[in-house]
Amino acid sequence: MQHPRCAVFVDAGYLLAGGGYLYCNITDRRYIQCDYGGVADAIRQAAQNHCGYPVLRAYWYDAAPGGIPQQDHKRIASLPYVKLRLGRLVEGRQKGVDSLIVRDLMVLARERAIVSAYIFGGDEDLREGVREAQDMGVHVVMMGLRPSTHARAAETLVQEADENVILGDDYLRGFFTAAPPAPVPPPVPPPAPADPVAVGRAFAQSWRQEATEQEILTVVQNPRFLPVDIDRRLLSFAQESAGPLHHQDAFKRAMRTAFVEALAAEVPPAADAE
Repeated sequence: MQHPRCAVFVDAGYLLAGGGYLYCNITDRRYIQCDYGGVADAIRQAAQNHCGYPVLRAYWYDAAPGGIPQQDHKRIASLPYVKLRLGRLVEGRQKGVDSLIVRDLMVLARERAIVSAYIFGGDEDLREGVREAQDMGVHVVMMGLRPSTHARAAETLVQEADENVILGDDYLRGFFTAAPPAPVPPPVPPPAPADPVAVGRAFAQSWRQEATEQEILTVVQNPRFLPVDIDRRLLSFAQESAGPLHHQDAFKRAMRTAFVEALAAEVPPAADAE
């Protein structure tokens, strides 16, 4: 006969918002350091102490850009008796986390794997999942820290649950600290302005390898009137290093002159005289 067990469902965003504010007076998770292993053990222990049943495991829910685990997520995934679930982070907001919680709650309830569920979260979207789990015989408890404007469970969710357990203010205190400010990187020096002569010569060297003798002579003998297709390619080549060339007439004139002079330097004198 299977012994009764419970499970813990932790919304990391809700946890960090509540713990960061309560213990560090910080709500931005980028500036909060959390001992995730210690927190997971403490919450599992609180659940076990409350119901008297062993904990099957803790399910840990968070979001990441593209659903790709970050370093913190990899550390959490390696913790014993912790199962990581990741939604997506879109414009700074969690997407899909609540549906993951409801999915796991439904599976465990349907398979009769647990008799009690402890949800460390507060979004109203969980309410329907709580109700369905209760219909399948699961005792559902909302668990959290002292409510604040930054981490408060929806009133309808609290009303739907069988119990609402608020952990003491000191229960998770040792697991949260303010993160040191990230070092400010040195300013990036502005790129050196491109040299029109160097650009013109570089394009001449590249274009010369594919041009015919007649095409080169045409350019050299008419330096003030570059063929349109060649001039367009020269400008495109220059923009790769110099950026947009709007209103940079002096740059373009110097670059065209350097291009023609570089070609002329390679034309044999006899051919130049014809």
